[in-house]
Amino acid sequence: GDLGRRGDNSAVFLHSAYDVQIYPRPDEVYACGSPEVALPLPEDPRDIRPCPQQAETVRQEAARISLALQGATVKSTGACYLPGGSADGLPIIGRIPMAPNAYIACSHTCWGILNAPATGQALAELIADGSSTQVDLAPFAPGRGNRLGKLFAALR
Repeated sequence: GDLGRRGDNSAVFLHSAYDVQIYPRPDEVYACGSPEVALPLPEDPRDIRPCPQQAETVRQEAARISLALQGATVKSTGACYLPGGSADGLPIIGRIPMAPNAYIACSHTCWGILNAPATGQALAELIADGSSTQVDLAPFAPGRGNRLGKLFAALR
């Protein structure tokens, strides 16, 4: 019954084949998961549509762990692709090498929801002050050995 109470900053990660994550909020609960890895990324983002069976799987997984969620009404469903892309699995955060006033923060995969505040603060410091005091961004540099790093090198 306390899931989503005011001030609750919990996140629940279910260990199952569906990778369901539950994020309680004061007035609602956000649940996501059930990744589909076999479908290619469509050219037009408007072609990304939620699969009703996967949405139902997420609802069932959330209801499985909370009596409060068993009878909950689903307000909306959506679909997206996890923003991955780095060979080492780390996010890509920093100044784009060949563009002095361009910055990037991507490839957080499912950890973007949790890491967004720290990423935003670090990137804001980098843009405003030239470096981040809160996060060492060296491990996340855009030019390291990943697909974007190779793309940046090819564009030089």
